[in-house]
Amino acid sequence: MAKQLKATIKTQDGFDEVFEFIKGWDFEQPCKIHIYGGGATLDYKAIFWIWMRSFSEQFNGRGRPTDKAGLDLHDIFCYQFLGMLPEKALKNSVIPARLRTITYPKNLNKGQWHDFMRKIEEKSQSWGLTIPENEDNEYHENKRKSES
Repeated sequence: MAKQLKATIKTQDGFDEVFEFIKGWDFEQPCKIHIYGGGATLDYKAIFWIWMRSFSEQFNGRGRPTDKAGLDLHDIFCYQFLGMLPEKALKNSVIPARLRTITYPKNLNKGQWHDFMRKIEEKSQSWGLTIPENEDNEYHENKRKSES
């Protein structure tokens, strides 16, 4: 039977520690290794909602009414880039297909957030919307790293 190693990595130091541990592993026995990216995604969520409110203001300013909180745009972007969850049959009932969102059925991880935000950024620019100026956040840091 294979031994299992599970690790949640929140920082580069955490990755280095797991890597050092794996280097010293005796691989005569089978081993399954699961590595999860940890850490909060609060910064991504905050930036997302700032963008949604800003885009709503821009649309409203162009005479294209949308709710000020950005909920309409939330639904549009989630539908376009996250899709729908399939219908689910239970014993005596059926749960209809529903929208996959940033928190349902589970929170996006940092990699998914980054990909989602990049797609939103591209789509909003194609619509002539401007991204609010705030380069001091995790999304923009990760974007700079991925472009290097």
